[in-house]
Parts: sequence; structure tokens; C-alpha cells
Amino acid sequence: RESSKEGPPHKGGFSHAATPVHPGSAAHIAAAAPCNSNAAHYITPAYKGALSRTGSVSASVAAQERRALQASASQRQKQQIEDDVLRWANLRLAESCNLAMKGTSSAVQAPLTGLADPRLAEGQVLLQLLDAMSPGCVRSCHVLPGHTKADKESNAKYAVSVARKVGCFVFLSAEDVVSGKPALMLMLLVALMARDRTL
Repeated sequence: RESSKEGPPHKGGFSHAATPVHPGSAAHIAAAAPCNSNAAHYITPAYKGALSRTGSVSASVAAQERRALQASASQRQKQQIEDDVLRWANLRLAESCNLAMKGTSSAVQAPLTGLADPRLAEGQVLLQLLDAMSPGCVRSCHVLPGHTKADKESNAKYAVSVARKVGCFVFLSAEDVVSGKPALMLMLLVALMARDRTL
């Protein structure tokens, strides 16, 4: 009887042909990863791109949050400055003596409601503040009611002139004062307040 040419049976009693494993497949990665300490070697370029995009998005979100916080802090600081300036102006107006205005019986009495208060552009309030800072620096004969454009321009020119004479660093023109823009009014009032604290 011819001897069998079959090899020894597979351990476990079964004999199966080895299943081919293709490079790059999940089975290949699973089999090779434990033997390779550099697991990042098996991350596909697409996955690397996804990770990179995720990192870029996170950095962008963080930058946006940082800008939002800075803008919020800047807005709070600006509001605080405006509140301080208005508080000083209204205190000075309340303490000042009545400045006789042409066309009015007394100085402005009602407190300012904000930097957009139209009375600032009329010039009387500014002249009253200057007179409160340096009594006698404003001559009432040069103060006009401020109801017309010509009156406003005249008061504005006079206010800028007096402010510079008492030592205020004023970089605004009369036209800027007449415009009544809150940002310009803030600059002017800050200059007056800074000088008032040194008189």
C-alpha cells in the first residue's frame, strides 16, 4: 500500500488555506499595529486631513471667542468712561452759578441725558461748564441762544476758544462741535474734565 503523502494534520484537526491579507486593509492594520510602536504610521492621509481641519476649526473658534471677549471688554470700558464724563458734567452743571444767557432767564438746569444731547451742539452747556471750571472766563454777552445754525457756530467757536485759553487740549473745530456727534462730544468733554481736575 502506498504511503500517504499528506502532511501532518493542522492543529485542532482542521486544515484550511491561509486567507490572504491585503496591505492597508483593516485586518492588516489590526495585525501590524501591536508590532509597530508608531501607530500614526497607519493613519491614512484622509484621516490626517480630517484631523488637521478639526484643529483649524478649533483654532478659528477660539480666535473668534477671544475677539468677542476683547470687544465686550472694550465696550464696557467705553461705557464706563461715558458714564464718568456725564456724571462729572452734570455735577458741574448743578454746582455752577446761573450764567445769564441771551434769550434765556438762567443757565441750563436739566441734566444731560447723554452724549447725543442736542444741547451740547448748541454750545450753551459747554460754555456753562467752562464758566464753572474757571469762573469769569465766559462773558455772557458773547453767548447766543443756540437755536439757529449761526448761533450754534458762534457758540461753538467761542467755546473752543475759551477752552484753549483755560488750558484744555482741544483738537476739535467749531464744526465738530456743531455736528454734535457723540464720539466728538466725548473727546471734548474728556478734555474739559481732565483740565478741571488740575485747576
